[in-house]
Amino acid sequence: MKQLRALSPKAPTPIGTSCKVTRDDEQVMYLRQRPARVLIYDPGTAPHDLAVRVGGLGVATVTVIGGEPSADEVPREELDLAMLGLSRDRLAGLSVAVALSARCPWIETMFWYDDPSGVTAAVAARSLGITRVLPLDRLMKWLEVAFTRLAAAARARRELLRAQRDLPAFPSADLGIRLSLPEAERGFREAYLRRLLSEEPNHAVAAQRAGVPYTTLCSMIKKLDLG
Repeated sequence: MKQLRALSPKAPTPIGTSCKVTRDDEQVMYLRQRPARVLIYDPGTAPHDLAVRVGGLGVATVTVIGGEPSADEVPREELDLAMLGLSRDRLAGLSVAVALSARCPWIETMFWYDDPSGVTAAVAARSLGITRVLPLDRLMKWLEVAFTRLAAAARARRELLRAQRDLPAFPSADLGIRLSLPEAERGFREAYLRRLLSEEPNHAVAAQRAGVPYTTLCSMIKKLDLG
């Protein structure tokens, strides 16, 4: 992994280590106990103070990686946000995104570029269906509003996935009853008509939607006592 450095106004922060920057803001009160965890991938074009700028968006722990990281070199902690840089010569940000999506399926991921050559990579990313791709300055402006919400969304999604994973298997039950075909057809017809009439109480319009004559629909409603 290439060694880079992220500098704060007061002291250097080595790449591959973490820095914590806080801001007294009511919108990020819920993050104070557990700072948002942000990963930045820098292809070599990021401003030297990017980690500090990102940390300044809220209460956050920021980790920066660079070079051509393998899947094993991508941090394994439970990350909340990923800001992945793109450049013409380095598309490793896409590889990092793949590793992160497998390791942290709840993560909120954004791509950025900070030099003209990154536009080509951004177009390639969009062709793959990636929509969160912006020049770095515009992304940072958006994050001023979206940061805490993204962190909250990532954590909520993580808790949801954990809860779903930990659910016990739903027990199977043999009710010992087998419906005959006429009974099954009647049950389906009744459920279908109830839903149809709840959406369209006008019988003439409902008959058109069901593709049956008006008199046929009225007959079925009367037979099933749905009137």
